[in-house]
Amino acid sequence: MSKNHIDLSIIIPTLGRNDSLARCLDSIFHLNWEPYSVEVLVICNPPQDQIQRQVEIRNEFGFSLQYVAMKSKGANRSRNRGADLAQGKTLLFLDDDVSLLSNQFMSNFGIHSGEGRGLASGWGGYYFNSPNAGMASKIYNAAANMW
Repeated sequence: MSKNHIDLSIIIPTLGRNDSLARCLDSIFHLNWEPYSVEVLVICNPPQDQIQRQVEIRNEFGFSLQYVAMKSKGANRSRNRGADLAQGKTLLFLDDDVSLLSNQFMSNFGIHSGEGRGLASGWGGYYFNSPNAGMASKIYNAAANMW
């Protein structure tokens, strides 16, 4: 398939958070993406069988869905690898704990995809501390929420 046939490539780096990745993928697949063609790339480092199974069982959703294993660690390396493999005209990078809950994202994508020039856009959310979060996580999340 050539790049011209894919409108959006969704790239999801994961370190193996199986449950959150499952929620992320399900949220993507339950949105109405028409009339756009979409591919999803899950970049896993290090490789994990359970993550590969998460991808394989979701191939029934009708998306181009790909599992990519990497031995080198790092979310940015995974994002770069996903960008290298992506076929879409527009790239969307999601963390594996993100859920797309509404079609509001689709209206934003529709506006931006018709621009015909390079465009960067971002969406963010609030960082929550897990019940067993360490001090470093609490400090990072507090700083990120103020930013």
